[in-house]
Amino acid sequence: MLIRHLLNNARKFIQTGEIQLKAEPDQKNKKINITITDTGCGIPKDKQEYVFERFTKLDMFTPGNGLGLYLCRLISIKLYATLYIDAHYMQGTRIIFCWADCHF
Repeated sequence: MLIRHLLNNARKFIQTGEIQLKAEPDQKNKKINITITDTGCGIPKDKQEYVFERFTKLDMFTPGNGLGLYLCRLISIKLYATLYIDAHYMQGTRIIFCWADCHF
């Protein structure tokens, strides 16, 4: 559900371009990094933590209630994982889900 929602969220904010899903297992450190990258409008750096708050919408004309990323963050916390926006990516938005203590 978490990955599906993140992909769906990326789809809402991209007019043209692409969405990429990438999974990188790190067996040595027992973690996996899953990234969802899009070439959409991007999220300003000063709003990149704000979008994970409850009922947050940066664009009032986009469908949704502002709970999606908030719930994704809650799910990641329950999984002892992290979910954040890559502040260095500038061609849209890249969200990273890092799940440690994976059992490969």
